[in-house]
Amino acid sequence: MKNLDKKLKNLEDEIVENRLQKKQRRERIDKRDSSIHQKFIKIWNDKIAKNKEFKTDLDKIISRFKKINPKNNRYYWMLQEDISMKERVKSIVLVYINNVRLTMELRLYGRSTEIVCTTETEIYSIKNIEKAKNDFINIVLDTFKEENE
Repeated sequence: MKNLDKKLKNLEDEIVENRLQKKQRRERIDKRDSSIHQKFIKIWNDKIAKNKEFKTDLDKIISRFKKINPKNNRYYWMLQEDISMKERVKSIVLVYINNVRLTMELRLYGRSTEIVCTTETEIYSIKNIEKAKNDFINIVLDTFKEENE
């Protein structure tokens, strides 16, 4: 039975070592991703979430929609946090035009971070944030136009 004790001890040591290596690897990856994400979050906040001009543009669009259709219509926008993300950032811009929900969302995937507008067919890299912002506003305007035809 001495041989069995030795095998069990070796097995236990191997499993403990593998768990420790996996934990250390996960911590290194999380630290690297976190530093990458912080760069993207800063760009997102500067251009979208904390950008007064962008917020003013959305307010202007909503107020004009309400002026054009003053009765029984729901038009509003908001910034929302994605609770599944580790980082605390308002990463979703929502615009509601009655029952239509339009979104522009920051999705953090390390170096593959992307911005997704409304449907998954409109995907932009973080480098194209201005184009994503302009396209999103155009989608909002087009949706309102279609609703009122």
